[in-house]
Amino acid sequence: MTGATVTGATGAGSGSAGDLVVTLTARENSGRRLVPDFVRSGGQRGQAFYAAFKRAVFDRPARIVLRLSAKGALVARDDFDEQGRMLTRAVFEADAAGLPVAATVADGAGRIVSRWRYELKPRATPFAADVFELPATAREQIAEDAELRPLAEYEAAASAAGADNSTIADARFNAGTVLARHLEDAAAAFAAWDEAARLKPRAVAPLLAVFETALRVRDLARAETALARLAPLRGTESSQVNEMRASLALRRRDWPAAQAAFDAAQKAQPQNLSFTLSRSTLARLRGDYATARRLLLGILQSGAPQPETQAAAASALAATFSFSDADQKEAGALLPTPGNATPGAGAAANPTAAKPAPWQQLARALIGLRLGIAGAQPAGAQPAGAQPGAAQPGGAALFTDDYAMALLALAQEEAGQTDEAIASWQSVAARAPGTLNVPGTPTVVAREHLMALHAARGQAAPSLKAYRELAAGARSRREQRALQDALLAVWHKALRGEELKRVLEQRALATAASEDDLELQLAWHETYGVPERVTVALRAGATRFPKSAWWQSRLAERLADEAASKPDAERERPTQEAVAAANRAARLDAAQPFYATQAALILTQRAAAMRKATIMIPADVSRAEAAATAALDKLAADWPGDADIAITVATARGRVRVGGDAGTVEALNAALRAGTPEREAAAGDRHATVFFVRQAMALAARDEGRFDEAARQYETLLTGARRQRAGRHRRQLPVTAASRGRRRADQARRCSRRGCGGEGQRGACRTGCGGADGASGGRGVDIRGGAECGGVFRSGAHRARP
Repeated sequence: MTGATVTGATGAGSGSAGDLVVTLTARENSGRRLVPDFVRSGGQRGQAFYAAFKRAVFDRPARIVLRLSAKGALVARDDFDEQGRMLTRAVFEADAAGLPVAATVADGAGRIVSRWRYELKPRATPFAADVFELPATAREQIAEDAELRPLAEYEAAASAAGADNSTIADARFNAGTVLARHLEDAAAAFAAWDEAARLKPRAVAPLLAVFETALRVRDLARAETALARLAPLRGTESSQVNEMRASLALRRRDWPAAQAAFDAAQKAQPQNLSFTLSRSTLARLRGDYATARRLLLGILQSGAPQPETQAAAASALAATFSFSDADQKEAGALLPTPGNATPGAGAAANPTAAKPAPWQQLARALIGLRLGIAGAQPAGAQPAGAQPGAAQPGGAALFTDDYAMALLALAQEEAGQTDEAIASWQSVAARAPGTLNVPGTPTVVAREHLMALHAARGQAAPSLKAYRELAAGARSRREQRALQDALLAVWHKALRGEELKRVLEQRALATAASEDDLELQLAWHETYGVPERVTVALRAGATRFPKSAWWQSRLAERLADEAASKPDAERERPTQEAVAAANRAARLDAAQPFYATQAALILTQRAAAMRKATIMIPADVSRAEAAATAALDKLAADWPGDADIAITVATARGRVRVGGDAGTVEALNAALRAGTPEREAAAGDRHATVFFVRQAMALAARDEGRFDEAARQYETLLTGARRQRAGRHRRQLPVTAASRGRRRADQARRCSRRGCGGEGQRGACRTGCGGADGASGGRGVDIRGGAECGGVFRSGAHRARP
């Protein structure tokens, strides 16, 4: 382990007594980096400000404990974070020869995450020397960096003397990736990728990148050109090419072309149920419900181990039925009659219903709940896939699959069966993996629904229990704040906000109250209370927890806001209090740049306000500007190379000096390009930062009379603008691992419209579509069932709509 110390000891643990225990501990600050947690930005023209709150992460676990047997075989591995909490525990089994036989990975709470079994045996002859060598044709492809480097390094590599075409092509491709992801400059990224494709005409990576980005920015002509060049390289009949054809056709609303592309992709990979799901979704969009149901039933009958796609198919099938007489009749053909598992005749009759698969059983349960058909699940039946003892319909352990149980709970909740829904959600929360609270996993969704269902009944204890289980796995202030907002929202929606307020006040007054108790009370007052109560709550928190930098920082923020709202003659005292509180926070947590940034911005705000005062005293203004400038200079010196600090300083300098700063555009551009890509992004997404910086650059360029530069920044902003759906503050259940990863990025996006609650404010709207596996343009598995999605996918994995 790079930057680690190694110690050895003997003892018992996950293995047997006498196993060798090796502990690898990362050296202080080795592999440790600060990444943005959330960003506070806003203001207009000369009042713009930017501040990033950081959190520390490790490239690898902070501590790894290995247990080896006396023969040297690995028995177990435990990974811990920087706070000593166990992340994962892996236990390995080996045969007599020392070869691995099985491995089990559990999370910090001991719940099983995954299992593997190996069938290995010693090789009689060694491998040939060239087995692990790349063929010569590999040089025709792009060497893509798994972890992107700073943009300047790629530019230097591309222009280095003596660099060959292969090196230049690789550097230009990776630079284009940085430009697209890190700077959201699609035009510059296209130019870089075009050059890489010219230098390596048989490389597919540049064409794939151009196609995907062109779809995102709605440049369909460019996407079509890239696809035409890619098809001969990949093969015109390959499933990937046909997926891309379908994506392009869907963007153009060309349903026949999309249908043909999906059919071709299915022909290339007949075992891939995601293509069948996509075909069914398109059939539904075209109004062909008979075909859609036939395809969905085929997915449900399949024995392929693709549970997430099958779960989506069950949900989609239920969503196709309405209360019409024809649908009621067809639903009756799908559902078993009392005492007989065989369905009646009908267009959608299932010929294998005598032994229904678990997903067929799920679909029947969902349809019955949707249409209110009694006996959809025969009493006393023990369907395939049911856990022992789950005899009653709607029982908390009816299905072994987590997604099946989650969808059943959703349907029960929709049908008004609250007791059954709570029992089902409790089953999911108790046994589903995901205790690290990855957003969108069944465990997290279950706890969110339990929090809401108990709130609707006014049951504070179980609702707060579900909240605290979620909060225990929060990895950042941003996630913690989002959970607080969710708790307040479900109680407010249930018209029980005052009940929650009384409970929170009682908990906050208790002697053993935690910081989270006081933070929840503060959150309630900030969202629904009056300003005076917010100030009282902040002062109480800062007094109760004087060693907490967070409380001092929040108090400083509040005092600065109060100072800005007072008359000129009354601003100085609260401003000085705010600066003192921010400085206390900086001393308490010197590793957090946000607090020093906060103090500098308060001084900057004071200087700008004094310059606009009704009675301006030049000497006082000069002293205020000098203090603000000194604070900004110190901030830049204390955090050299930090891209977010550079953005803060470049933005704030224009507020200090009369007439602004002539180098603001260049300073902001340098700050935007600085840093290591994807390490400067809050939750993996840098859109909020890029959008703010480009707006500031455009305004600064306009003030300097550089109208061409201002126009270029506005064009880039328009190209990178994202369409958002506001007002839907409910989480959806994804159905693929790929969609889960993208959901984490999507949830970091915030609506930029005024009043929506953007980044750093409460009530931030959430995005993400949670669509079905490979279902481009299709319906996802929404918490209400069957929500429209309209996503674009690649390689069979659903992608959220930009």
